[in-house]
Formats: sequence, C-alpha cells, structure tokens
Amino acid sequence: MKTFFKLLFAFSLGLAIAGCAKYDDTELRGKVDSLTSEVNTLKANQQAMQAVIDVWKAGGYVASIDDSVPGQHTITFYGDKGKTVVIYDGVDGEDGVDGEDGVDGEDGDTFFKDVTSDEDGVTFVKQDDTEIFIPFAKAFKLVIENPEAEVEAGAKAEFSYKVENANSTTSVDVFASGNYAAVVDAEASKIVVTAPTPAVNGSVLAWAQNDEGLFSMRKLNFIVKAETTVTTTEEAYQAIPATSGTFEVDVVSNIDIEVEKPSVDWVTVAVTKADYKLTLTLAENTTGEPREATINILRADNKKQVQSIKIVQLAAVEKVLTLERKWGWYSSADALWTAKMTAISISHPDGYGMARALAMDDNYIYLPKSSGYAAVGAVSIADATKQVKGNVTGISGGTTFVTSFARVIKNTSETVNGGKDILLVCNLTETNSDANKLQVYAYENGIEAAPKMIAAFCWDSANTTNDWRRYGDRFFVTGTYQDGKLYFPSYHANKTVVLSIANGARTSVTQIAAGAENSPEGIKDVTVYPGDTKLFLTNITIANQVASTGGKSNGWDEYSLTASSEKGKGTFGYNFFEFNEKKYIAYARIDGGNKAWVEVIEDKGDLLQSLSAQEGLMKSPIHDATKLDAESATGNLADCCVRVVKDTAYIAALTRDGGLIVDKLYMKAKEAASDPK
Repeated sequence: MKTFFKLLFAFSLGLAIAGCAKYDDTELRGKVDSLTSEVNTLKANQQAMQAVIDVWKAGGYVASIDDSVPGQHTITFYGDKGKTVVIYDGVDGEDGVDGEDGVDGEDGDTFFKDVTSDEDGVTFVKQDDTEIFIPFAKAFKLVIENPEAEVEAGAKAEFSYKVENANSTTSVDVFASGNYAAVVDAEASKIVVTAPTPAVNGSVLAWAQNDEGLFSMRKLNFIVKAETTVTTTEEAYQAIPATSGTFEVDVVSNIDIEVEKPSVDWVTVAVTKADYKLTLTLAENTTGEPREATINILRADNKKQVQSIKIVQLAAVEKVLTLERKWGWYSSADALWTAKMTAISISHPDGYGMARALAMDDNYIYLPKSSGYAAVGAVSIADATKQVKGNVTGISGGTTFVTSFARVIKNTSETVNGGKDILLVCNLTETNSDANKLQVYAYENGIEAAPKMIAAFCWDSANTTNDWRRYGDRFFVTGTYQDGKLYFPSYHANKTVVLSIANGARTSVTQIAAGAENSPEGIKDVTVYPGDTKLFLTNITIANQVASTGGKSNGWDEYSLTASSEKGKGTFGYNFFEFNEKKYIAYARIDGGNKAWVEVIEDKGDLLQSLSAQEGLMKSPIHDATKLDAESATGNLADCCVRVVKDTAYIAALTRDGGLIVDKLYMKAKEAASDPK
C-alpha cells in the first residue's frame, strides 16, 4: 500500500503542476508502464503458483521445464490436468528521485523465491522457504515382455504385464481374434490366452487406460508351433561323397519352411514341397580334407529358425577298379549248384541242368532249362534266395532242348514291357524237320506272363546238307527289339543263321557259311564287335574273324577268314560295355583242363587287338569263390552277361556242372573298402 499511496501522491502533484503550466510527463508515463508490467507479472506468478499447487495436490507430474529465457521458467505439466505456465523471477525496485523516498524500492514481488530442477523433478521454493516438489512424469505405458508365442491346439499361454505411470484408476483390457480366447487376471498382472483347435495364427490386443485419458496398447501375436523333423538319417548327410552332384534330405513339417542361403559357396540348396525335400547340390571336394556346412531351416512366415542340420562332405580318396564276388553257387562231389534253385525246382536229373546259358537285366539273372521240356527261372541279383518261375505257356519244339538259350535285348518302346528290356528264349533243334524248327520267344510282359513267339524257321531246300544241324545252342544279339539281329551259329557245322526282327517280328533270315570247316565241334559261340560287320567265331580250338565275300546264287552270304586270335580260343559270352568313363570287354574262358573263369579287359577299339593286349586284365573264378587254382574240372561250355546299374557293373557267369556266380565291378576306396549300395 505504501507504494500505491506514493504513486497516487505523485500523480496528484503532477496534475496540480499541469494546471499551472505545460508539464513533461515522460518519466511519469514510464513509471506507470513499469507498474503495469509489475502488476501483470504478479498476476501471472499468482496464476502459476495456483497451477503448481493444483498439480501437486492432484499427484500430477511435470512433463518438461524450459529455462532458456533469462528471468523465467516455462513449465509443462503431464496429462489432461496439465498445462504450460511461466514463472518469472522477482525484480528489484528503482532508486528515488530528487531526494524523495525511492519508488517499487523493495525486492520485486513473487510467490516463489527459487525454481530448480534435477533428473527426478522440479522444486518450487516459496518466500517462506517451504518447498513444493513435483516429479517428472514417466510415460504411461503398458509393458509386456515377449509379446509373440508359438502355440499348439488348445494350449494356454500366459503373459505378465505392468503399466508404467499407472494410477488408481488404471485398468487393462483385451480383445482376441482368430478364435482365440483371452482374459485379464488383474490381481496377478497376467493376460491368459487360449489357442483354438485346430491351431491357427492369430492375435490379441491388450490396452491400458486411466481417467486422465492416458492410453497404451500392445499386440500379442500367436503362430502355430513348428513341428519340423529331418527324416533322412544323420549318418547319410554327414557322410556325403566327395564327388560333385546332388544329395537329398527329406523333411516333414506342419508349416511352410524355407532354407537360409548357406554361408559356403560349395553347396546350394533348393526346397520342393511334397512333403519337403531339400536338394543339396555340392561341388567336388578337392581340398583333401572333409568339410562341413550348416543348413538352417526357417519358418516362411517370420523367418525364424526352426531346424539346423550339419552336413559333412567327405574328402576324396583314391579309388581302384575292383572285381569282387557278390555271391556264387558251386558244384561239389556231393551236389550240383543247381540244387540251390529251391524256389523253382527245375533241376535236371542228368547233371546238366541250367548249365548252358544265362541272361541278365537290372534285377534278375534268367536261366533257361537245358532239358527235354520247357522251363525258365529267374534269380535276383541282389538276393539269390529270391527266385521266380517263368511262364512257358506256348513254348514247344526242339529235338534236344525246348528252352536252350536266352539273351536280353534292348527295348526302346514304352508301350512294350513298360519300357524295360525284353528276355528272348529259343529252343534247340538237331534236325531239318519242319516239326522241330528253330523257334524264338519274347517275354513282352515280364517272365510271369506267357511269351510271344516272334520267329520260326527251318531248312532251305537249296542247302540241305546239315544246314539245320543243332541251331539254338547259342545266339548273339545286336540292335534293339524294334530293329535288331540275332546270330545263331551251328554247333556242328561252319554255318551261321542271321534272324532280322522289327518291332518283335521276323523280317528276314539269312544263312552264312563261315568258320573252321574241318572242326568236328563246329562253332560254339559267335560275336559281332559294336559297329562292325565281321563275325568272331569261337570254340575250344578256334577264334576266327570272318568277313563277307559276297552273296551266293540263292541270296545267302559267304564269309571268309580274315584273322585269328590265340587269346580268343575257349572264350564265350562276349559283352561290350562302358563303365567309369571307359570301355571294357568281359567274357568267360575255359582252359584246356576245363577250368573256367571270367576275364575283364579294356576295350582298345578293336576286338582282336584288345584280346591281344589284355590291358587291365582282371580274372575271377567261376567255380571257386577265391582262387583260380582251386577250381575243379568243369564242362566245355560257359556263358557270361554284364549289366551296368548306376555305379556298379554286375557280371554273371556259369559253366556246366561248375558254378553260377555274380561278381561286381566298381571303384573301391584304396584305404578302406566300402560296398556300394
């Protein structure tokens, strides 16, 4: 009030003087403006103090304080009860004029003498030194750790929660979708979610709110729990061969999966869905050491890892070509090897049964019964106890053997025998009688179905001298079932008959005269080198190569001797095949003492040259399993067939009364043998 009365007095005196003379009121006006500003500041501080007290009583919070403007503090309170206020520092009064008492001379008026802040909040110091402390606000926030979970059908999942900066009016609620159910256990501060049956991906919304209008929401996500299993055995994918190529790993999964790109450059992975198959493509391991890589299997929906497998590619090892016995049946003084044919019971009482010939495809060895009645048996290459009796309906004829010889011919038609190669069987005739003519049969639907006769022919009236003496002992096949030739040598004469077929039907028959005309045994086997037109005729004492010299007057051909081979004598059943990127020749041999074995040599591009060189020669006894010199005497006929299946060449051979054997030719690790599957 003192200041107020002084102001009134000064104002009255000014008016009196103004009434007498012109008066300069600039100074007075300045003091009025200053007073007005002081009053406004006072009002603002009073309002600010009231706001501070209201927030403090309500348990409110300071959101921020700004002291950047000298002489004032800008404070923003948190929540809908909050607002921004400015608190001004007090101002000192000015000195008096002309010896009069000083005007506004006390400290500037303010309700707070000090305002300070630290990391916890703001302290307001009143004039009487009492303090009001209002803390800084923490964000209003619903906190749920790990808001994503994998679920199974009908399973419950619990989520603990807390609400930061909550007050007594704070509540938490939920909303579930995708057939999920959810409840809030406020007492335990938990959200309990139940998955549907069957389990599907889904979500639950959870939120917190209070009466100040604060709101915070979180989303809980649920995905079906992965059930992913690698069904390929660990031993398989941790021992992958060093050679380049592909390897498959089977996976069963209830979710869509994908594969993370491996961190190494020597393996790539492709995924096919049905179920799931991982196809690994590996480069050849030339490092000299085993190497490994990790294949990570991921969920397709969120890319999280669900499975990890370690693959190991073995180091390359030196391998050598090996001829090794798979199984064998051997005759003894007490029993013939044919006694092993227990499942089909077609042994022969005269001791010759099944001793003359065999044929082979990828699965079976086929044995025609060289006897007075028709029979064909099959023995599994993989398991000799697995035997099948062939259907011989319609097979007849043959003055010596009804089913004498057999060979498998290549088939190029998917509509015949399911695209598989076809077994051919012939009888054996020793007369030129039309009733006993040479006949050839084809098993177009496997050996358990009746065969089809594809050719029957007999002697020509222009060539009556023993022209048909014992044809059908053996034959040699070239070409295919759709376009091929069958060569039948005469057992007792220097004659060979050539039967041409097309799509399993006879097209022509040609007889050629060739061979050792003075030999009492005639020709026991005939061979045609691939791509050649010359015949190679053998028995125990001869191995002659003959070539055509032109046709005879009746249209038949005549051949003459072009070369002989000492190494070819006593050889039977020639096979020309490719294996491990090289060409080979395999055949059976009988020595002068009637001992028999298999020989395998490298093919040098010419039959006689290859026989002479004997390069890479490998031998395997037919009668005994291990030693050539342990063989017992055998008959004077042998046969041999070869079939290449994947990385193994199977060689089957037999001799009359001696034995039936299956050898395998494969690349074997030099350090440690491992039998190919």
